[in-house]
Amino acid sequence: MKIQHIYTIFFFSLVGGLLCLFLGFSSGPAASSGEGYTGAPGDASQVCATCHAGNAFGVTTVTLTSQGNTPTYDLLSTTPMEVTVLAPMGTPGGYGFQLIALNDDDTPLDVTYSNISTNAKETTTGSGRKYLEHSGTSATNTFTFDFQPNAVTGTEVKFYVVGNAVDGTGGTANDSGSESFVFVLKDIALAVELADFRAASVRDGIQLDWMTETETENDYFAVEHSTNGTDFSTLKTVSGAGTSQTRNIYTYTHNTPASGINYYRLRIVEFEGKTTYSNVMVEKFIGARTITAFPQPTASQATIRVYTDMAEAALLEVHNLAGQIVSMKSIALEREENLIDLDCRNWAAGHYMVTVSGAQLGQQSVRLFVK
Repeated sequence: MKIQHIYTIFFFSLVGGLLCLFLGFSSGPAASSGEGYTGAPGDASQVCATCHAGNAFGVTTVTLTSQGNTPTYDLLSTTPMEVTVLAPMGTPGGYGFQLIALNDDDTPLDVTYSNISTNAKETTTGSGRKYLEHSGTSATNTFTFDFQPNAVTGTEVKFYVVGNAVDGTGGTANDSGSESFVFVLKDIALAVELADFRAASVRDGIQLDWMTETETENDYFAVEHSTNGTDFSTLKTVSGAGTSQTRNIYTYTHNTPASGINYYRLRIVEFEGKTTYSNVMVEKFIGARTITAFPQPTASQATIRVYTDMAEAALLEVHNLAGQIVSMKSIALEREENLIDLDCRNWAAGHYMVTVSGAQLGQQSVRLFVK
């Protein structure tokens, strides 16, 4: 029994040693074995220090920074980041790392990585977990990338990061590996707390209204317009309130919108030049307010077409050329197109003036010829 027990210990020790020997993963553990060794929830129960345990280069540590500073995240822009593997002793033959980003509920984060340095790569495992890791034994101890979350569950992002320093021989016995390091990123405070932003057709075009609850070092708003939802140009800049803890209301009317669909957004610019964007507002413009009559001429019935920006009660009047009222009735206008039928069978042949009046519409007239 004792001999069997010794053999059992020897067997598992041998398997563990061979496992670590073949887990050098010079191309990264996620790419090589489909595993994450960051210590994050949902990863394998190993980290770099499990196999790279020789401590030939001292106790390895890892830092995560953004241009040398503590990183934050912003859903509206990318954040440049650096992973640095630190080995306090000797001269390593190379370096490696691995990281994963999770939501604050420990679920994988929907994230876009870009501008990844040549000594690193992105790997998505069969389970759908996305990792950044070394693309080979790196001669430098710094790995860089740009990070932008696409959606965040909660109020923070957690990066689990590990690193190692290797002797470059292909084994692991003389390497140094780190434990798991966790870096919590907070959402960067936006310069403007935008409480409301809307677009609506009015008599003179499309009116934009927005309201802020607070502003911090806010220089100005650039009102941007597009006809395709992709290519935006600036219509006007509106000065911000700088730093304010009170509600501020802004308005701007676009007097020359395109006929059809128009897209609007606000570009919010801080004093230091940082830029963020609002959501995009979409508003349909039906062209200048018009009134038409058809058919022309008519003998028995005419249809008056009225375009208006909003629903309202209105008055329709028909005058002959002598100014006498031939017909008058109250009508209910709906937003956009309205079709109003006129019975002309008992009218004398000649020209008539049809006028539609409303508080928002104003007074719109069209000439009608009856034969």
